[in-house]
Amino acid sequence: MRPVTPEELDSASLPRAHMGGYRMDHTDDLLRRAAWELRGVLYREQLLTEENEALGQTVKELEHRLEKLQTELDTRNDREGLIAETLASTQRAAREAREATKRDCEAMIKKARQQAGKLTAEGERKRRSLTAEIRELEVTHSRKREELRLFLTSTLALIEPSAENGSASLDTELRQQLEAVGSSAGEERGQQ
Repeated sequence: MRPVTPEELDSASLPRAHMGGYRMDHTDDLLRRAAWELRGVLYREQLLTEENEALGQTVKELEHRLEKLQTELDTRNDREGLIAETLASTQRAAREAREATKRDCEAMIKKARQQAGKLTAEGERKRRSLTAEIRELEVTHSRKREELRLFLTSTLALIEPSAENGSASLDTELRQQLEAVGSSAGEERGQQ
């Protein structure tokens, strides 16, 4: 069957019967074709309606999926924000810990330097004290040595008159001992 056009449905295009109405065979043919076309249109409308409902369902599913993806994206963005915030916080804490450690180390170094200064000053005082004591001992040693030399010289002077009485060997022996004492005292002074 050929499709019905809107022009054919116009009442002026139908042939007229002899008695004042339309001709039956043309009218029936037109109505059949119109019914056929109407069924086709209704069928296509039903298909389009079903397709539209299916597309509507697909749109709903896609909208639901979009909402879910948006929620996931928001969650991921929240996590990324939280990670970035945690990273910044961790970096800040590490920087503060480094600075605190640096301050502590600087304080410990300062304290160690102060203690080293005190120990150095104390060591210098002890060194000066020991140096003074050594000088004092050297002076005392020299004085005692001189006193011993004078004593031995006076003792020798007392013994020499008795050498005339025959004790020349005693006199020689005492002189050797005095010279030995004198030379060992000189060596000791040279070592100091």
